[in-house]
Amino acid sequence: MKIKLKLIFNILRKVGFLLYVALVVTLVYRAYFLRARVTLELMIPAEELNLPVFVNHFPNDLNRMVVVEKAGIIKWFYANSTQAEGTVLDLEKTVYSAGWEEGLFTIIFDPNFKENRYYYVFYSLGKPLRSRISRFTLNPDYSTDLDSELKILEIKKVAEGHNGGSMEFGPDNYLYASIGFGSFRMSEWDFLQNRTTLYGSIIRIDVSNSTPDQPYTIPPDNPFVGSKDGSRGEIWAYGLRNAWRVSF
Repeated sequence: MKIKLKLIFNILRKVGFLLYVALVVTLVYRAYFLRARVTLELMIPAEELNLPVFVNHFPNDLNRMVVVEKAGIIKWFYANSTQAEGTVLDLEKTVYSAGWEEGLFTIIFDPNFKENRYYYVFYSLGKPLRSRISRFTLNPDYSTDLDSELKILEIKKVAEGHNGGSMEFGPDNYLYASIGFGSFRMSEWDFLQNRTTLYGSIIRIDVSNSTPDQPYTIPPDNPFVGSKDGSRGEIWAYGLRNAWRVSF
């Protein structure tokens, strides 16, 4: 009886091993032969980029691209360039990028860019810590004069990290921007449900007629416009710790 049990055990062990081998072979086959066929190409192989965090293209011109570097530089290049053709914006002396999540994050173009040459950036500042959304005007040679900056909005921060930093123009031509809750501290998590601040929100503002005295207005159909509880009218959505990228 013991001999028969031992024989059965050995058979089961061999069968189990064969099943294990079959499983491994199947997984390897699926991983290799059924994998998504994706290839990567260096966009600008002769250009050394310093922590690129965002890529965009000029309006109605897919052949001309811009790359945002965290340290505060925005470069432009053609789709078939081997290196950058020039610098759109150099804010390296202004941007605070020493922190792990601090720096220059985004560039987007005005809906009427062809007429006004406006574009918008989102970046970090230090001493004191804060985030800033600004508008600049692009020169015909694709450079930017720093004195063309129009400051749209600044948000003070209590600590480094969680800036948000994404922006898009919606189909309604309003500017949407993600504002992080501005900290890593758990004690500040209540910011995310506090609509009296912009922390942890997506804001929706009108920048179509910006001036130094009134850099933006609040669309009248924003959800908290006219609220009696102190909610900020700029808020479109809230409770978002760090919406790093948004899109339509």
